[in-house]
Amino acid sequence: MAYINEAEFRKRLRGELWGCYVFFGEEDYLKSFSLRAAREAVCSDETFAVFNDVQIAPIDYTPSALLSALMPPPMMSEQKIVTVNGLAISAMKQSELDELYEVLSTLEDYDYNVLIISVPSGLIDEGN
Repeated sequence: MAYINEAEFRKRLRGELWGCYVFFGEEDYLKSFSLRAAREAVCSDETFAVFNDVQIAPIDYTPSALLSALMPPPMMSEQKIVTVNGLAISAMKQSELDELYEVLSTLEDYDYNVLIISVPSGLIDEGN
């Protein structure tokens, strides 16, 4: 897994986004702004945004819900965006993390997705 900073993410917004991004840190505004920019980049056609902008609330998150969101191909577009905004990574048990990692390992099978997991400030161990 590679870490990129905000400037590198902005470069990717102008090019092509792909894969999984985990937004974390103290700057909630920057995370929200970057998430909005990613949605605009991937879902430029509002007509199909209902199909290509899949949002999972933390209360609805399960590994199977995430996998179900990743599997369907985008509608009338090359990509779709799947977001989990507010996932408390540090509150997850090791078995739950393992299940999340297992789903993330399938991303190359569904390479049309841009997955963004946004973690609230202080709810991820930033040292790992």
